[in-house]
Amino acid sequence: MGLSIHANEAGRRDVTAAPSFDVACLGNAIVDIICKTGSETISRFHLAKGSMKLISALREIELVTRELKPCVMVAGGTAANVATGVVSLGGRSAFFGQVAADEAGRIFCHDLKGAGVHVPVMPASAQVNPTSRSLIIVTPDGHRTMMTYLGCSVEIPATILDAGIIGRSKFLVIEAYLFDHPTSRETALAAANMARRMNRRTVLLLCDGATVQRHRAEILSFVRNSVDVLIANESELASLYQTDRLQDAVLTLARNVSLGAITRGERGSLVIARGEVVSIPAERVGKVVDKTGSGDIYAAGFLLGLARGMTIEKAGRLGSLAGAEIVCQIGARPEANLENLARLRGFIW
Repeated sequence: MGLSIHANEAGRRDVTAAPSFDVACLGNAIVDIICKTGSETISRFHLAKGSMKLISALREIELVTRELKPCVMVAGGTAANVATGVVSLGGRSAFFGQVAADEAGRIFCHDLKGAGVHVPVMPASAQVNPTSRSLIIVTPDGHRTMMTYLGCSVEIPATILDAGIIGRSKFLVIEAYLFDHPTSRETALAAANMARRMNRRTVLLLCDGATVQRHRAEILSFVRNSVDVLIANESELASLYQTDRLQDAVLTLARNVSLGAITRGERGSLVIARGEVVSIPAERVGKVVDKTGSGDIYAAGFLLGLARGMTIEKAGRLGSLAGAEIVCQIGARPEANLENLARLRGFIW
């Protein structure tokens, strides 16, 4: 038997007594294996620095990690990173995804629950593939090179969706990686339709330019018909709209969604709403240690700010503050309490 991250029946029966959430996140449940090493390792294993390589056999990751120990294992994946970022900022989040009944699956669920994310689980149909894993090799310059085994997380059935949780969430967050498998893509569509029926806003995180290229037509249709808020970096947006001119991409984005946020690294970010483009300055950072998940944590701060009634400019600043803190550490799990940091900087909610 596998495990599907799912809502329990008690939650369905007593919706009024159940807690509300700032975000409900739907995405691949992946155990991140984070290893810090020199750039020569990238060449030795024939990897392209800064890339994400999909692999079909888990043993490829196991062979590399034998040489790179010690490594840290944490619950990861784009949507899970957003969920933990929201909690670290003082918000409430829930996560929908799928793991297998193996050690990695237990690590994922235990770690995400330990971080404060709402992760109810129940048995699912039998799984033939293990829990998904992503080896993240972090080099001294802060770049990440990834080997990802998708395992059972890519076949997320629509049965994991809980209307009670989505209806009590201000935002439904969906990662574009779900378009890599027909089953997960249909689940993403079903979730967005559910959110729309309950007057909840759907957020799409583009995640990766290569993923956008692979499924551009389907993602464009999803953006136009189902997405209220789109969050991406410049290269992902360029892949979606097939242009290197940022101004052109921003204009097209403004016609497709009611709200957009574009991260630009050290140049800050742009927030687009109602035909207005607001430039958000980047936060000053010390030494960049690891860029893993910085865009995810920016999204967490931005969405929590909106959920708590901040202006788009202030929400963008909260996103920048959270994202800047993450690049100064290893991994996407906040080591510092982001809520305390935000309050010190004058963010009150």
